[in-house]
Amino acid sequence: IGIVCQLFSDIIEHYGTAEKIGNTNENEDIVTQVVQYIYEHYQEDITLETLSKQFYLSPKALSKKLKKQINMDLRVFINDIRVQRVVEMLDDPKNHGKSINQIAAQCGFSSMATFYRSYERNYSFRKLEKK
Repeated sequence: IGIVCQLFSDIIEHYGTAEKIGNTNENEDIVTQVVQYIYEHYQEDITLETLSKQFYLSPKALSKKLKKQINMDLRVFINDIRVQRVVEMLDDPKNHGKSINQIAAQCGFSSMATFYRSYERNYSFRKLEKK
């Protein structure tokens, strides 16, 4: 019995649980909650694993739900939110004395290369300059 339980546990962990027909509202609700969580905690180290623990879903099941609703990789989505926040903070006169590196780090970027990639993907039309 123990081996069978472990086997089921491994299968569920790897594949997630089967979705019931007609529960798209439930999926949309959980995705909405996850997106809201990301917007509120963008400056933290957010991974699929931390989100799956926060929302009590397997990483594979959560990834599947997110990909279906947001149509992009989770890391790209998180970095897009972070770069939006960096741009907002750069435009805010309160942050006049801070460097781009400081603001990017404050918004959760651990790598400036990642920041610049995200910035270029979203704001290629806007020259990056510190005011």
